[in-house]
Amino acid sequence: MDDPGERIKWEVHNQWPENTCECKCGAIYRSHSRYSSTRGLISRKPCPACGKDDGLRASRSDPEEMTITKKDIR
Repeated sequence: MDDPGERIKWEVHNQWPENTCECKCGAIYRSHSRYSSTRGLISRKPCPACGKDDGLRASRSDPEEMTITKKDIR
């Protein structure tokens, strides 16, 4: 649950793919995530194993695709 003093607008994250989240309980799942100054690293979806949405051990985004053209090479 979000801290009332820090309402998170998760909808702005919809334009990006979900991250790979690693919960402290050891479960790995996909969800949007961000850092909260009051709760640490949190996820939009709760952990499927323990049900918590805060205290993530890690959150990793997918590699970004990049296209290099001839004009990019000097």
